[in-house]
Parts: sequence; C-alpha cells; structure tokens
Amino acid sequence: MAVLDTAPALPRVGSWNRRARGGGPVWKLYASLAVCVLLASAVLFPGAFTRSSPLQQQLGDRLLAPGWSRGGSTVHPLGTDALGRDLLARVVYGARYTPPISIAAVAAAGTVGTILGVVAGYFGGLVDLVIIALADFMLSFPFILTALLVAAVLGAGVFNLIVILALGSWPTYARIARAETASMRHREFMTAARAMGLRTAAMLRRHLLPNISSSLIVIGGLEVARLMIAEAFLSFLGLGVPPPLPSWGNMIATGRDYLIQQPWLVIVPGLAIMLSATAFNFLGDALRELLDPRLAHGD
Repeated sequence: MAVLDTAPALPRVGSWNRRARGGGPVWKLYASLAVCVLLASAVLFPGAFTRSSPLQQQLGDRLLAPGWSRGGSTVHPLGTDALGRDLLARVVYGARYTPPISIAAVAAAGTVGTILGVVAGYFGGLVDLVIIALADFMLSFPFILTALLVAAVLGAGVFNLIVILALGSWPTYARIARAETASMRHREFMTAARAMGLRTAAMLRRHLLPNISSSLIVIGGLEVARLMIAEAFLSFLGLGVPPPLPSWGNMIATGRDYLIQQPWLVIVPGLAIMLSATAFNFLGDALRELLDPRLAHGD
C-alpha cells in the first residue's frame, strides 16, 4: 500500500471566484500580479517606457520640474535630477535593481533558512541547539552592524548587497520551518512514511515541505517588501547599489538635498518603493490564503 501524498491541492478556480465575491483574497492577487507584470516589463523592456538614458547627464536641463507642473518639461515627464538625468528613465531602470535584489535575497535566505530549519526541527538534539543558537545570535545582532561589517570586508556592490540582506533574513525562515517541522514530524502521515521505509530526504520533500510551504510563502512575500525597504536604506547610506546605477534607494539619497524645492526627486522613487512593497505584501498574503489547505477548502 502506497503512502498517500499529503501535498495540499490547489483550490479550483470556481472556489477562488466564490471567495472573491465573498471578500476573499483574489482581488489582492490580481492587483499584485498586475504590478509584478509591470515591474517585469520595466526590467525586460525598459525602452517601452522611456527612450532616455538613465545615466546621460545634461547639466543645462538640471532640476527640471515634472511635465504636469507649471514650467514643467514635456520631454522629461517626471523632471530631471541635479545632474540633468531623466527621472522617469532612472525610475524605470531602477526596477532592474531594487526588486530583483530583494527577490534574490529572499530566495537565498529562504532556501538556506528552510533547509536549516527543517533539519533542526526533524532531527532535534544537538543539531537543533546549534542551528537555533546561530539563528538567535543573528537575530540579536543589529542588522546595520552586519551590513557595515560585510560591506567593509566585501565592499559595496549588487552581489554583496544580496549577501547582506540574506544574512539578515535567513533566521526568520529557519525558526518558522523548525517550528512547523517539529509539529509535523510525529503526525500520522510522517509515521506511515517512515514505516514504509521511505528515505528521509524523499519523505521531507514529498510529505513535509508541501505542508509547511504556505507559511513560508507568505513570509517570502512580506520579506520581499521588507528587503526592498532595507535595500533602499542601505543604498541611501552608500552601502548598496553604487552610483551612478539608478537604484531607487540612491535616488532618494541624491534627492534629499533638494527635498524642499524639488520634492519629486524623493517622492517619485519613494512611490515606486511603496507601490512595489505593497504589491509583494498582497501577493504573499493572497497566495497563503489560496494555497493553505485549511483556508482553501474552508468554503
């Protein structure tokens, strides 16, 4: 007799639509996916949004107002920065840095943290103590000090920024995966899988991970949003994407000196961060509600 596969089944489309009419999460999913498609389009096809270069300087056109304001430029719809660079082009090309860096950091932190958490929760004992002690140490160590230390050792750069963000995030996944694993390792389906002689790696992959994935998915969505803000913060401090590359964080850093006279230099990249972070928050929350077996079949 084969062990039943306990991976949660996706709810039917009709179930999603019924829950949407009842105030479910589907509208959040569609709205967040629309923003994600827009971001992906900006990453892959920036020329569809602007013909200007994000790095080209035109000092004669510095600090032009947006096109909708009095005296604004129609050539530069969102205005220009202190070096005459087109703000729309920098926001569009900035989508190649801020969201992908955050997603890559979440993927790295989620992979490492989930593996360590599952190992700690399943085997327990000394392995559990060592992994959780390391996670607690990382959580107690201030993030900005970790960032300064890694940046001092490795230097500033895109890859190093991903490492910094991942180092500060993996303990969250490890603790959640460990708690979920510890609560499920003695469940009936796990006991049956062991009795059937299923290898540990296959058992964890086929029977455990599908049952803890919904919690990790929602954490991933929330963490992408949080790390986008963290990336902007580090770039603002000069520890992130190095100038003149158009990260939304260093755009805010370079525009802060003109906040009173030309507030759009900070408002425009700030709105880009806010919209993207909100979309990823909604995406994680909607996917959790749609994929969690306890919520998906509750209608």
